[in-house]
Amino acid sequence: MTCEVMNIKKLLAVGVILLFTGTVFASGITANETTSNQTVYYDENGTLSGYVKDTSMNPIERVVIRALCGENYFENVSDSSGYYYIDNIPIVFCLWNVSASKKGYKTSWAEMSIGENTTYDFVLTTLDKIYVDDDNTAGPWDGSQEHPYNKIQDGINASENGDTVYVFNGIYYENNIFINVSITISGENRNATIINANQEINAICLYTKNININGLNIKNASMTGINFQSNNSHHVNISNNIFSNNAHAIHPYFPNEHTIVSNNIFSDNYNGFTLVGCVNASVYQNIFINNYRSIGIYGSEYCDIFKNNFQYSKSCGIFLYGFSKFNYIHHNNFIKDSNSINAYFVQFSHMNIWDENYWNEPKIMPYPIIGSLGLGIPSWINFDWHPAQEPYEIS
Repeated sequence: MTCEVMNIKKLLAVGVILLFTGTVFASGITANETTSNQTVYYDENGTLSGYVKDTSMNPIERVVIRALCGENYFENVSDSSGYYYIDNIPIVFCLWNVSASKKGYKTSWAEMSIGENTTYDFVLTTLDKIYVDDDNTAGPWDGSQEHPYNKIQDGINASENGDTVYVFNGIYYENNIFINVSITISGENRNATIINANQEINAICLYTKNININGLNIKNASMTGINFQSNNSHHVNISNNIFSNNAHAIHPYFPNEHTIVSNNIFSDNYNGFTLVGCVNASVYQNIFINNYRSIGIYGSEYCDIFKNNFQYSKSCGIFLYGFSKFNYIHHNNFIKDSNSINAYFVQFSHMNIWDENYWNEPKIMPYPIIGSLGLGIPSWINFDWHPAQEPYEIS
């Protein structure tokens, strides 16, 4: 056999070996491929690291950095210097969606390939408001005006003390909305920003102090529209809302101080506002119409109730009981239904001041408020010594 023939055979053998080796190698690098996207994984893993800062270049800690590709994700949090590090990220032939998120900040997004020692720095801007819009059903959701949350509860969960959750017009079928941070919830328009509890127990539950709620239309709660669920729910301001078709529109189940309820409309509720163990509450400029009982005052003291319109309460405009005393009820309009009464008190709730209220029609003589001290004691009478001669203009 000539040397030329032998060389040709050797070359053919080498070619077969290379072909076989290439097949094995190709099989090796596709061993981790996904059946859905046919993504090819290398044997090596990559890393992603960098810093997270605010717009003043101050480090932000506890920021969640997440790298997402398909259904796979890897994440870590930044430390006190703002530094983050994620390892063991598979090197793939696709772009990763990487996000940096923390409460109170607008989520930052980036799209990148991740290989060995990839670095990327994030700059986060604070959220002046956290936005909610029921129209954003597809996401993404980060609470910004561009990407608002879809649910009010999600906006609250992303908030911290002092934040404002702004709710765009829409119908939000939510119930037992849980508020345990001192925030403001503000609806775009109280006629069109609707929380429909859909006959569940409560629409909103309060568990802390310094909460402001305005611009909402709260309806169809089988128990309570706004429910005070903590003895720490002080300094709550509920203004410029509409409450309708609730068993109780507002009901504190625990004592509280310095609650303000103003410029609301209460219509067709069983009970409008029930003050339970309230001290120094202010209730003014509200419209109560067609409720079974508009205001119930139980065991409350030094509350100021003025410039409200009580119209066609089916049972009673104001009912005091449970040793309620030293409350000041003045400059209100009482327009009663033919079968109802304007005001009534029982259980030693007789030490209250009534002054300059309008009672259905002009009164020349002092207007009597009939009550009973209970425990078999005969009926008792309080007087409004200076009844108004014409109704007040209450908008």
